[in-house]
Amino acid sequence: MNIIKNLQLFLLGTLLLSSTLFADSEISILYSSANPDYKPFESTFGYALSGQFNFENGLFVSGYFNETDFKASGPFVGNVDVTSWSEVGIGYSFAHKWGQFYSLITFEKIDTEFKTFDGYGAHFGYRNDFAKDWTGVIQLGYIDTDFTDWQLIGKLFYSVSDTLSLTFGIRDYDNWDYTNYEAGVVFRF
Repeated sequence: MNIIKNLQLFLLGTLLLSSTLFADSEISILYSSANPDYKPFESTFGYALSGQFNFENGLFVSGYFNETDFKASGPFVGNVDVTSWSEVGIGYSFAHKWGQFYSLITFEKIDTEFKTFDGYGAHFGYRNDFAKDWTGVIQLGYIDTDFTDWQLIGKLFYSVSDTLSLTFGIRDYDNWDYTNYEAGVVFRF
């Protein structure tokens, strides 16, 4: 609980010190598929919501929620039914001639049928507008809850307009042994 209070205080301080509240922000509505690596477990489908709110000074806050039920593989084979997972984070990004680099600290919460796993995550990423209307993102993260896990995220965005993009993403988890596929729309404001 102290992590949440500290994060709230930090976010409040960031809001007060930022010269402009939001520089460029986005909200995504996604269709999600969880695909366990253990073949007897079926892929399941659901939805996910994510958002990122950027400040002029390079700081940003992000959130993610996914409600796709699945049976976890890996060391938890058959013992854990995940019902939803979410994360709230704060990060810092900076532009470079090769693209945009960022780091992100998150609070993680994974709800299962019988227990909630919570903890933190540390992530590093890279974003690049590699062609007209196309943007790619790659992110590597370490999650430390009641279990530890490595997370690899890849996203591809196609800009339909200045305020609307289509996206496809993959989230791969090492210890939980599953891959999550997402496709949807991104609204920028």
